[in-house]
Amino acid sequence: FSTGLFLEHREHRRSLAERRPQRALNLFAYTCAFAVPLVAAGAVVVNVDVSARYLDWGRRNLALNNAAPDVARFVRMDAREYLAVAARRGEQFDLIIIDPPTFAAADPRRKRAAWKAVADYPELIGAAARVLMPGGVIFAASNNRELAERDVLKQLIAAALPRTPTWIALPPWPVDVRERGRVAAVCVCPR
Repeated sequence: FSTGLFLEHREHRRSLAERRPQRALNLFAYTCAFAVPLVAAGAVVVNVDVSARYLDWGRRNLALNNAAPDVARFVRMDAREYLAVAARRGEQFDLIIIDPPTFAAADPRRKRAAWKAVADYPELIGAAARVLMPGGVIFAASNNRELAERDVLKQLIAAALPRTPTWIALPPWPVDVRERGRVAAVCVCPR
């Protein structure tokens, strides 16, 4: 049964919206659940996902929440490819959300490389930092147990950034979510 929402991120979505970002990038957007509260808080959000089906679901979610059509963009593209395009265009974001799958198969027809969270997360963070405004925030999450142990995700993030980040405390996991092995980290990245 697919609801299109990850309940463990409920408080994360709320706390990111409370930061009142102006321009947010939602990578691996899925059904755009992060975009809904961000748009309600006044942000313009670019949602990036390889699945047209889930981006359509995201459009419906924003429409059901009375979002104006000009406050959200939907881009069907590999997240890594989008970051390269955004960097070439000089795009900048004050919030970047990264919650990729643990694994994604390659798609040679669409020229998409395979994705493995443990191996590919550092490169993704480095690419995201190139389109992050000074003092911007990266929210990074993973459902990979290896990244959840011993602050491995935080270590990968710190190693991939050009300067030492400042870590922001996250709200506690919701008491009604018992899932283990998911991890999230939020950092402010100075330039």
